[in-house]
Amino acid sequence: MYVYAPLSGGGALTLYIPRTTSDMKEVMLGAANTNFTGTILMVGLGKLTISSETNLGGNPAEWNPRQIMMNGSALRLASSMTLDGPNRGLWLSNLTVTANNANVYPGGRFES
Repeated sequence: MYVYAPLSGGGALTLYIPRTTSDMKEVMLGAANTNFTGTILMVGLGKLTISSETNLGGNPAEWNPRQIMMNGSALRLASSMTLDGPNRGLWLSNLTVTANNANVYPGGRFES
């Protein structure tokens, strides 16, 4: 699924990406979301794909260690980039991971 419309505001964006196959395996943020400063939570087996750091939103006004939270999902970088927003923390969690699910990576993972 591709999201090309720009996001804005400070509310939380929660993405449930349930599978590693089929149409629900990947969400791609394609817009420059500089007016969005909310947190992003990824839950499930799939991938969140970005091609630029601005796809994740603007840099928060103050440090947030949980600005981007990954619960077993993958953050896929579609191009070479540096994630260097000084206030954008990345939290790897396995709160939703169960021992019976071999496709969930504890804490999440990165791809390029």
